[in-house]
Amino acid sequence: MRLRDWTAARRHRQDPEGGQTTVEFALILIPLLILVVGIIQFCIALNYWLDMNRLSNQGARWAVVNGYPGISGTPTKGDPVQVKLTAPYRFFFINSVGITLTARATMRLEQVPKLQSGGVGPTC
Repeated sequence: MRLRDWTAARRHRQDPEGGQTTVEFALILIPLLILVVGIIQFCIALNYWLDMNRLSNQGARWAVVNGYPGISGTPTKGDPVQVKLTAPYRFFFINSVGITLTARATMRLEQVPKLQSGGVGPTC
């Protein structure tokens, strides 16, 4: 009989503490979700910026390997060609917060560019 009394008393003691755990979880859930969403947004912006850097590098590389870089004057071998990309980025959970992502790539002309008969573009 004593064993049953002890088990009933123990069960009675744990019931009020179960609500405390739920309240603490509810209080910590919102900041935790904000932190997780912020990390995800930062990763998306970082991926977007890395893609922009890759594109600017590819554009500069295309321009210096006998592509027409659009340099004013007479281009010579070794002239720098700079490609600059900018794009606005807005966070989806706070529309008023936004940043401008910028990517730059500078390379030097490997040879004097040649114009095609139709205007601009690489020669084959």
